[in-house]
Amino acid sequence: MKNSLTKSRRLAFAYARTAAELSEEKERTWFNIWNVASLLVSSAGITVLSLLLGLGMFELRLFFDYFTNPLFFLLNWIPVLLLQAFLYGLTRRHWIAFLITGVIVLGASAGSFYKLRFREEPLLFSDFFILGAALDVAGEFDLTPNTRLILTAVALPCGTLILFFFAKGRPALRTRLLLCLGSAVAAGLLWVTIYSDDDFYTNVAVNTNHIRAKLWNEQIFVSKGSVYPFLHSITYAIESPPEGYSEEETAEMLAAYPESEIPDDRRVHLLVFQLESFCDYTQFGIQGLQPGFYDYYHELEAESYTGDLIVDIIGGGTINTERCFLTGTTRLFTYSAPADSYVRLLREHGYTALSNHTHYGSFYSRTGVNAYLGFESFRCSNNYYEKLIEGIPDHWMTDAVLFPCVLDEFHEHASQGETVFSFTVTTQGHGGYLAVPYEGPEVFWSAEGCTEDALTEVNTYFSKIADTQVQLAAMIDSLRYDPEPVAVLIYGDHQPRLYCCDEFYALAGLDFSAEKTDSMVDSYTTRYLIWVNEAARELLGSDLVGEGPTVSPTFLMDVVFEQLGWRGNAFMQLEREARSQISVINNNGFYITSSSGITDTLTDEEAALLRKLEYAQFYLRSTYTAKKNANGDA
Repeated sequence: MKNSLTKSRRLAFAYARTAAELSEEKERTWFNIWNVASLLVSSAGITVLSLLLGLGMFELRLFFDYFTNPLFFLLNWIPVLLLQAFLYGLTRRHWIAFLITGVIVLGASAGSFYKLRFREEPLLFSDFFILGAALDVAGEFDLTPNTRLILTAVALPCGTLILFFFAKGRPALRTRLLLCLGSAVAAGLLWVTIYSDDDFYTNVAVNTNHIRAKLWNEQIFVSKGSVYPFLHSITYAIESPPEGYSEEETAEMLAAYPESEIPDDRRVHLLVFQLESFCDYTQFGIQGLQPGFYDYYHELEAESYTGDLIVDIIGGGTINTERCFLTGTTRLFTYSAPADSYVRLLREHGYTALSNHTHYGSFYSRTGVNAYLGFESFRCSNNYYEKLIEGIPDHWMTDAVLFPCVLDEFHEHASQGETVFSFTVTTQGHGGYLAVPYEGPEVFWSAEGCTEDALTEVNTYFSKIADTQVQLAAMIDSLRYDPEPVAVLIYGDHQPRLYCCDEFYALAGLDFSAEKTDSMVDSYTTRYLIWVNEAARELLGSDLVGEGPTVSPTFLMDVVFEQLGWRGNAFMQLEREARSQISVINNNGFYITSSSGITDTLTDEEAALLRKLEYAQFYLRSTYTAKKNANGDA
């Protein structure tokens, strides 16, 4: 009986709610140590689990880098500790603070795990603005948990129970105030000095031990952990004026450019097709590729104005390319209200603006955002294409169905005397190439030593690309002698997401790495072409054939305007001025300039041009709604 009482007495500090319940000074000391240790250890446990989940499908050895250099563990642990300490002060319960912190942090980490698994993209703060879109398509993917997810699902309730039974300390009012106020103040100071600091993120918190390419955003993100880079991503979503910005001076700068209408004698219909994951791999000279299936595309290029398009993303993030093209902005912004765009510019010049996409309208919030950008109609799976998809033996709707629908819509409006701007985002080339594998006789790519899965996946992808070209050829032929003057812009949004990516690159002889800068840029490269039919050639007095500039999506609409002989508005004229010196602005840290080619550094003159462009972008975004409201416009 005495031993039992002694044992119970030794653990009194773990069961006591306040130090006042303990009679001995030693017990009160242990009580304080135990409660501090409980907070530190439990928050560290959440951090470790979040780091495990935040790896996604990257190699586990990257996990140990977080501890080899303690900076990375600290950067991820401190926010968790501060949140849990704040909640502990607020609730006076260790277990409640731990549970709420765990649900928030580990829930976000699990989201990042799945996003990395399916799209090779980490979870960013801005993703919460399109959470509905993510939930809409979650059922399309295999959500079966792996060992890490199961470990997390078990560890969180177990940790909660341990704290419920063995960490009952309830802080006094003064301690509670210290915890809440101290955590809040510390969080604010750390945000300002470290977590929001781009220089610290880019140049100090650097871990390149086990990442494949130092300029691939998803790998840079994961190399820094999970909580820290997620918090830093808030800076991407918070829109603030660029340094040195003046609304009055920017308005004066834009006013200096002459207004310009689209001349009636150069007015043509403009049909744009953004092709999902379309890439001409023959330009990279890859080993094992049978190039003949690209003949349709190369024939189309031969009668078009063509060039390289350097996008920001690989294997996902379609809207990055899409919305930078439609708005002329240098990076992706969040749209929650009517905004300035090239769609609205064309409407101001008398165009009817139509859009099509064969996936759910809620995906990437396209239904709302397309309206904000100025489209008058948006046909998507929900309101139009769903009835046409039934019976199609594919995971994504085929171009054979989509292209005729777009042309029918165009002809319907053109027959009523309208001039049409039609923008279509395809889905045929979308990932999931093993979901409905290609079983045809033609082998588009093979290499000695490749696995069966890689052979199947790569050939399924190329079969989709081959069919897209057949459908493009049919569409172009139907427009070639159409009496309506038509210009067609076709471009790929990014390269494909292949699960066998590393194996394919290795066997194909591709090295998309930062150590070989040109090759790394190749990984972001697709192609664009501008084609005009006979009626448009006669109207424009030009065949529009030749090699165009290498550009980023920001400048692609400007290239179209320039080739069609349209001056564009003040912003586009400023873009054209900037493009003459900086043709590619890539958010992965590089530019292509007339003075230096591929570079990560701009000259003073180039930097000044880029600042002017950023000022104009911010001005148009920040003043658009106010101006439209003043004019009684929607």
